[in-house]
Amino acid sequence: MTTKCETDIHFKTPPKRSPLRRRRNAEHHFARKMHQHGGVYVAYGALDGASTAYGMLRYGASLWFNDTDRFPTERIHDWLITPTGIATAALESITFITYSLLGNLFDDGDKNAFKRFIAISWPYVRDLKVLKYAYNGIRNTIQAYGTVLGQNLRYLVLPLGLTLGILSALNRFCLRKFVIEPRKSLMKKNAFLLMEVQSLGKCCFHTRSILPENRANYKNSYILIKNKLYYVNFDEAIEEVQFTGDQFKNFLKDFQKLNPQRYDQIGFSDQTIQNLIEANGSKPPDIYGNFRKRIGRQSPQLWGAALAGVAYGGFVDSMYLFMGIFGLAVLASPALLAMVVFSTIFSVTCIATRIYEEYDFQRKLVEAQAKVELAILSKEAEALFTRLTRLSNPLQTPFDPNDEEKTKALELEQLTLSKQFVDKLEAYQKQQAHLNAQVTLGYGSAILAGLKSGLMAYSAIASIMFSVAMLCALFSTAFPPAFLITCVVAGMACLIGFLTHSLVVNHQHLQRQKALQSIQQAEPALKPIPAIVKLFKENRAAVKNLKPSELKEALLQGMLFDPSPQNLAQEFSELMRGMSCLSKAQKVSEFMFNPLQELDKNGHYQDTPGMLAIVGISVVFYTTIFGARGYVKGFGKPSISDVGSGKMPFMEDVYFPDEDSTPSGDASPQTFNNASSVVVNQPSVINRHAFFDNPQPPRPLRRSSSIDSFFSSRQKAPIARSLSAGDLITADNTAVSVQFGV
Repeated sequence: MTTKCETDIHFKTPPKRSPLRRRRNAEHHFARKMHQHGGVYVAYGALDGASTAYGMLRYGASLWFNDTDRFPTERIHDWLITPTGIATAALESITFITYSLLGNLFDDGDKNAFKRFIAISWPYVRDLKVLKYAYNGIRNTIQAYGTVLGQNLRYLVLPLGLTLGILSALNRFCLRKFVIEPRKSLMKKNAFLLMEVQSLGKCCFHTRSILPENRANYKNSYILIKNKLYYVNFDEAIEEVQFTGDQFKNFLKDFQKLNPQRYDQIGFSDQTIQNLIEANGSKPPDIYGNFRKRIGRQSPQLWGAALAGVAYGGFVDSMYLFMGIFGLAVLASPALLAMVVFSTIFSVTCIATRIYEEYDFQRKLVEAQAKVELAILSKEAEALFTRLTRLSNPLQTPFDPNDEEKTKALELEQLTLSKQFVDKLEAYQKQQAHLNAQVTLGYGSAILAGLKSGLMAYSAIASIMFSVAMLCALFSTAFPPAFLITCVVAGMACLIGFLTHSLVVNHQHLQRQKALQSIQQAEPALKPIPAIVKLFKENRAAVKNLKPSELKEALLQGMLFDPSPQNLAQEFSELMRGMSCLSKAQKVSEFMFNPLQELDKNGHYQDTPGMLAIVGISVVFYTTIFGARGYVKGFGKPSISDVGSGKMPFMEDVYFPDEDSTPSGDASPQTFNNASSVVVNQPSVINRHAFFDNPQPPRPLRRSSSIDSFFSSRQKAPIARSLSAGDLITADNTAVSVQFGV
């Protein structure tokens, strides 16, 4: 049986993509290939390690020489050509470069303890750069405001810079240790949990002599060992199904009817085994309760502390990022005052957007939790309806109509299940509304999202400014003040432009949402879940008027969402900042080849022609590698919640006897398994191809090894055909092909 699910008139099949769109997709495919290869991260790690080594050495020199005006190039140069300086610089550079390279090469999930330690610890070591950021930021801010106020405040640089640096390092450590890394783990955990919920509908039944030690291939499986039955949860925990002696014998007899060939490994629907356990007087495992216990969450108290931490981090970073431009050129008093005001606006905006960014990360975690809960409610509703259908079918539940006691008991059980079914659908509606609120931005969030995009654009412009400043220094040319003023004004224009764009786009999106709600209120058929709830409340025996496929289709429609539009400002800003790292390349080159510098007639060290060539080569390397890394990070790195599909690889070769007569369905590109449990963010019509967390249906996992090796001495079931992409195993053990109307 094949049913086609059209969402509503606002979700139509998009037109064919233009050649430009296809070319962009091909470019992003290339970025994904580069991410999978990982070579760009290794190269980036080596260059970033050299930059970190230079930054930490410069920070140490600023403290050691107690300099409050400019970096003492002559004194650090003299120290670097001494045996102690050479040995210290060489040891520091080799340590940071090696550490960074290995930290970007290894994976934090590696089985090797050393590799795992390097991958986990390197981000913490790299965060020590915040010491330099805090010191330079407070120095730039004090110099700028001291010049405007006409006061000498340089005596505050060392104590404030050192104190803020230490606090910033502790703040970064606490945020990463207790907020960022645990949240990443929880996001991955919830993504895998959603995948496991999607796989519900099929389970395996194994006959073994002992419990297996490695239970990775026995998730959601029942294991029969002599006179005991065990269930293996998705977290590989084992739960024994309690039977009395006679109950267990009856269970085995009924099970042998389902497995007349007595295969040691066979597959059924989850509901088939649960019904069999219940029919023989035992309680089946609480699969859904186990899922709910495993949903990853963070405490609200931790969220409040995280918001305070990112606000402080934004304050320190804003001084470093937006107050450092005043050292590039000499400005007249009116222009200097205007630039200070603009930079103050940028700094306040940076603090606000950092708070919003943390709030948005917290919102995404709540969204992931809501997706899992919605998928669980969908499965529970299907299971209850299947049980209700079985009780209402005289062929599946025969009874004597003359036996009033059994008839009343059956009617009472039907009414109880019907009420539970309605309660579950109402909970599904509440969770659906909660999830829809998470994926839809309000005007306040839209304002902060626009400011964040504008600030990202200005950071790219600032990177270009510092690159131009490096070129001016190489050619002994003064930095043009007009260019500085133009860039700052362009940054303000970006801030206003992205803010306006975000508000307009979000307003249009909210208007479409209101129009859709009015259409659904006028046409109840477009919102079937409330209609089903109303039907069952008016008539408890309405189970005969609802087909399983109709319920599945209604639940599927309830899982299609239209999230707020996104933009690619952050991705393009990462790319531009990566390609504008000329000053970083120049500083590292001068640090590595410091002894080659020569004194000029004024007694200052200058780069020789040979060093200029080295700087040019370094600029090419840094621009290429950092630009490639920004491109891959922005367009090739998958979402943290993209872990694959709900198809379990160890079930691919399991024999499912009920599938032999199942139609394959239409394996179109717009279909995928377990659609009723997949929570889909359906993009807006005008922004359908934007970069979302889960823009496309997940691809099925491919099995890496055969499970047949476990059963070499036992009778093996024939290998059943794999279901097509459109087949769904429902709770009543039937196959339905569902096509998305997207």
